[in-house]
Amino acid sequence: MLYSRYNIPNTRARGMSNCTITEHADRYHFDSPTLDISVDKSRFDFDLLNFILKAILQAELVHQHVIILHGACLIAESTAFGFIGPSGSGKSTLIANAYVSPDLSALSEDTLIIKNERGKYRCHHSPFDYKLQPPFSTKVTQINEIYVLEKFITNTTCKLHLQDKIKNLMKNNIYTMLTRNINTTTVKDTSIQLVHKQGSDIIFQAINEELLNLLGVVRIKKLRFTKDYHFTQNLS
Repeated sequence: MLYSRYNIPNTRARGMSNCTITEHADRYHFDSPTLDISVDKSRFDFDLLNFILKAILQAELVHQHVIILHGACLIAESTAFGFIGPSGSGKSTLIANAYVSPDLSALSEDTLIIKNERGKYRCHHSPFDYKLQPPFSTKVTQINEIYVLEKFITNTTCKLHLQDKIKNLMKNNIYTMLTRNINTTTVKDTSIQLVHKQGSDIIFQAINEELLNLLGVVRIKKLRFTKDYHFTQNLS
């Protein structure tokens, strides 16, 4: 029922072979090896479903050297550029560049999937990126830079300290975001409940290690930009 209602394939097709979704009278229950999540139907929508499935997928794929971030991705000159930041930080604004510039193409709008392939980091198109409008690219592309977004009165890039790089990457990791947001929400709201199972600490450690490895190869910078900013300005 849940799959047909939200027009998604079975979770096994997503690579989540160990995840079970059960529909009860008033709640949906997600049972995975590391997380047990229960959501009241009154709070449930497609965006929350999308969020939960991505977090569970991150837990399953981190041991295959895959990192999933809340971010967007543009391709310019056969190179991928990632952009991370909370909702409203400007990811959609930058992705709009791809539709007005012949030098750019959009790979993702809301979900940045990065895989370490023998020391080279490549971005993959996300099947969860339902808001991304065609035409867009599905080409697996090497990524060299990730920008932490901040709207500003001028356009400029600046360096980040190592601690700030790690903090921003971890803060925008899908698994970390879900567990942090639900744990914060459930203090006052029992309509969403989350239980960490044995092994969740291993997942957090594995994610942290993968992010540290990524820092050794991919440059992380802060991008301050105005609303009319076009990313091609940064490539000159």
